[in-house]
Amino acid sequence: MLAVQPSAWAMAFCLICSNGATADGCLCDPYNPLLGLDDENRRYDQGWGVVHKAWKSEKWIAPALLDRLKKESGRSN
Repeated sequence: MLAVQPSAWAMAFCLICSNGATADGCLCDPYNPLLGLDDENRRYDQGWGVVHKAWKSEKWIAPALLDRLKKESGRSN
């Protein structure tokens, strides 16, 4: 597997999300990995943006990631 810098990886997934792409048989769902990166890097507003895009696209967000974002950001939505 090709090693990719996290920032380049995150930028690619942001581009996928901003273009409204959804997961298919070849791509993994971008929302959970992006939310994990945003939370890990304490970018809570961006993390909530990812959550809202996922909800709008009717995509599943891992409950553990969502709970962690709620706890660390001090927000519930």
